[in-house]
Amino acid sequence: MTATISGIHHVNERVDRAQWPIYDAGFIIWGAAMLLAGFLLLRGSRREMALQEV
Repeated sequence: MTATISGIHHVNERVDRAQWPIYDAGFIIWGAAMLLAGFLLLRGSRREMALQEV
């Protein structure tokens, strides 16, 4: 039995078992990138609103 990154299931179980960790890691990295992009967009909009209030 292989360990998973998320501990629940694998992202893509249709590929060869050796590739499961690659898909799992890619999913985690993509999610982190989306969180970072959302944070940067939110931060930018707050900065723009602060400049308009002055």
